[in-house]
Order: sequence, then C-alpha cells, then structure tokens
Amino acid sequence: MSAPAIRTPASAVRARRAVATGLILLAVALAAFCLHLAIGGTPIALGDVVATLFGAAPDPRTELTIIEFRLPRSVAAVLAGAGFGVAGALTQNVARNPLASPDILGVTNGAALGAVAVLALSVHAGGRSELLVHYGLPIAATLGGLLVSALVFALVWHSSLESNRLVLVGLGFSGLCAALTSWMLTLGEIYNAQQALTWLAGTINAISWADLAFAPVVIVLGLAAAALLRNQREVLALDSDTSRA
Repeated sequence: MSAPAIRTPASAVRARRAVATGLILLAVALAAFCLHLAIGGTPIALGDVVATLFGAAPDPRTELTIIEFRLPRSVAAVLAGAGFGVAGALTQNVARNPLASPDILGVTNGAALGAVAVLALSVHAGGRSELLVHYGLPIAATLGGLLVSALVFALVWHSSLESNRLVLVGLGFSGLCAALTSWMLTLGEIYNAQQALTWLAGTINAISWADLAFAPVVIVLGLAAAALLRNQREVLALDSDTSRA
C-alpha cells in the first residue's frame, strides 16, 4: 500500500504565497526605484545608477545628481506609498469594510483643511509666513486628520464601530471638509491658492534630505503602534456582536 499523501495546512500555503508575492513585489519596486533614478532631464545609464547607489559613482556629477537631487525624491515617494498602503489596510481592518480608506472616512480631507487653513493664515503672518508654512503646514495637516478621525469614531463608538455607519459618517465629514477647503481657497490670495492646490495634488518636487528627517520616524512609530495593538485590531475585525462580547 502506498503511503498516504501529506497535506500541507492551508495556513502554511497562504503564508508561502504571501512571502512569494511580497518578494516579487519587492523586486518590482526596486526595479522601478532604479528606473526612476535613471530617468530625468538628463538620462543616466541604469548601470551607473546601480553603481552610484553602491558607492562606485562613475563621476562626481552623476553622484551629485543621483544622491542629492533624485534619491531624496524617490525615497519620499516610497515612504509615502508605504504609509498610504499601511493606512489603508488598517482602516479596512478597523472599519470591517474592504472599501474603507482614509479619504472615505474624512481623514484626507480633514488634513487638507488644516493645511489650507495654515496657507490662508500665512497671508497675515508678514515675514514669518515662510516659517509658518514650512513647519505649520504638516503639523496642521496632521492635527486636522486626527481631529476628523476622532470625531468620526466618537460618533459611531456607541454602535461598536458598525461598518456602514462608520463609512456614512466619514463620508459626511469628508464632504464638509472638502466644502470648507474649497471655500477657503476661493477667499484666499491667488498665490496661496495655487500653492495649496499643488500641495493637495501632491508633489515630491524639490524634496531634500532635510525634508525627510521626520517621515521615517513617524512611519516606524505608526507601524510599532499597529503591531502593539494587533490583538485589539483582530477583535475589531470581527462582526459587531462578537467584538462587543
């Protein structure tokens, strides 16, 4: 008689698939990262890009172009993409809805409202306007997103974060913040309005290493907090009755 076939547990198969998918996506991301460094106003050979990243730049000009000008922008794009991906996954987990995202729950428009408010106030700040925009804008955007998310969760907390109610309340706050943002842009100076629209659309232009001083720290702290709250997140992922119990 032949020996019975050994079946691999479904969890192990899913884990292997997840690891394989992650490695493939990592390879694609690294290739796109190097390609982004090579393409620009002055194209650089892909081999020279790789050599420069490993400390063997063919000439000082290539090293300056890649390390000081293009690399900070590419790193900023990767960090932003990673942060958005984790934020979306956590939002779907808490909301128990695969369509939930920070923009649907009002967090994105709340942050936009905070940032535009700083740009509107900078008109009356005189010589301190540049300082206010540079430091106040990211702080105000963060506080705006946190405030809206706190209001949304406070209004649906009594219903054990019921998924549909959470999305509906979030959409309401999102629309309110978007309307207030448009109103402030209409009343603001033309230059500030253009600057706000550029910020709202998102750009990595003129990003330097100094601008990236805090982004990795914030993302690492957010990931650490999400890991520490894993048990609570797993409970919230269940249905309302089970999570309440």
